[in-house]
Amino acid sequence: MVEVIEKNLKNLDNNAFTEKWKKIKSYEIDYNQTYYNPMGGIGFYIIINGDDDLSIKTTLMNSNDKYRLATVALSRDLSKLIRTEN
Repeated sequence: MVEVIEKNLKNLDNNAFTEKWKKIKSYEIDYNQTYYNPMGGIGFYIIINGDDDLSIKTTLMNSNDKYRLATVALSRDLSKLIRTEN
């Protein structure tokens, strides 16, 4: 699951988790907001840089023994951060 999350975060910020200037420095899963998605998978929130206003709502899906994130929704503040120039 970590690999899937970090791959998706690197798609948002190519320099995530590197020594270069970056927008995404760290992340954590908010285990208090996990839930079973009735359409399948496990829904949860990812908090970026320890800031609750920088969050991603997503669903972890498994198909053919491969995990992927589906229905990724960025918070307004995270969207603004991602769109800003380095």
